[in-house]
Amino acid sequence: APTLASAATINVAPGDSIQNAVNNANPGDTIYLRGGTHSPSSQITITRDGTSGNRINIFNYPGEKPVIDASNQPGGGVKAIIWLSSASWWHIKGLELKNGPIEGLEASGSSGNNIF
Repeated sequence: APTLASAATINVAPGDSIQNAVNNANPGDTIYLRGGTHSPSSQITITRDGTSGNRINIFNYPGEKPVIDASNQPGGGVKAIIWLSSASWWHIKGLELKNGPIEGLEASGSSGNNIF
């Protein structure tokens, strides 16, 4: 019989790497950003795909308000705080994005079937 992998829950506190969580998330996983201010020093780039039955989620931790403040991100061609680059089947909700270079969230390339 096949072995079914269970979905993981990844908690990211302020000061932890959101990019690392995104890089390691698999279809069906949920990344919970904990409340407080997250200050990434570079754009958060998403290139992985979920699936039609198993999106990859980035949600606020229930009852908490995470803020992603991009004041520390460099300019020079960076447009968005979170960039989905040909990434599909993601669900992102409950986050406040502020002080981005141009955009808070960008989905480009062949990105599709995402919920924001």
